[in-house]
Amino acid sequence: MGFQLLNSDSFLSSYGIPSEGLMGHTFIGKIRLNDNSEVRAYLKLYPEELQVGIHNRSLENESIGYVLADCCGLKVPLNAGYIQLKYDQIPNPPRWLPNQDTIAWFSQDEGSESLGVFTGLKNGVDSKRFDHLVTLLIDQEVNTAAVIAFDATINNTDRNPGNALVGSPWTLIDHGKIIGGESWSPSKLDAIKHLENKHNRFDLYIKTVSNNFKFKNSRFQSAKDQETKFQTGKNQFDHLLDIILYPNEQVTADAIKDFVDVRITTMNSAAAIGLVV
Repeated sequence: MGFQLLNSDSFLSSYGIPSEGLMGHTFIGKIRLNDNSEVRAYLKLYPEELQVGIHNRSLENESIGYVLADCCGLKVPLNAGYIQLKYDQIPNPPRWLPNQDTIAWFSQDEGSESLGVFTGLKNGVDSKRFDHLVTLLIDQEVNTAAVIAFDATINNTDRNPGNALVGSPWTLIDHGKIIGGESWSPSKLDAIKHLENKHNRFDLYIKTVSNNFKFKNSRFQSAKDQETKFQTGKNQFDHLLDIILYPNEQVTADAIKDFVDVRITTMNSAAAIGLVV
């Protein structure tokens, strides 16, 4: 079914202990989808402001990343979207959450481990675990190249090993920090700006191979495939922006469209990745 909008009646129960932070509040819940099926899902709340006067775009970014990845032919959770929650439905509400109805991002539990869990990195970073991750990324060249190409398009500053799930292909999750971060404004979107993130990028983990011809060619081919699929499914992306997210903010919707249109054709071009053709 893909992207969905749910009301508070669709929330059935919560499980376990929430993961609370200053920038987000995540918990697992059971929800009812629009087809009346009941699924286990991850639900995430974000504060409205990063600091006084600075709007937090993370909630918007989640849907933009999800729908865009789907349009580009990448694997995402089977169902995801926004769900309205009453305050008393939220386990251990964070201090920054006002006592009122709120909107959360949900994504269906795929039942798969993240790359971080699979390689043991969730339990701590050491050379053995990191080498395991590097080996996995190199062995899974097609998956890795596709993720790197997509993240370059969306200017993702947080593709850490916890944000991709093991499978064939990998499932991409957690897009709260795309378009350069959580505080972008439409008037300042820079489609040519390179990734600001200096740590959580798969290409930085595999420097030994990311610059060789074979890998660059895989990235180039993945990007061309994603661009072709995006052009075919672009109406879905436009609907998200024009109708769901920014029905009264056409300038903002158009700014994101322009941003993606430029980056999807330039960030993974032969010239941009240093591929001699």
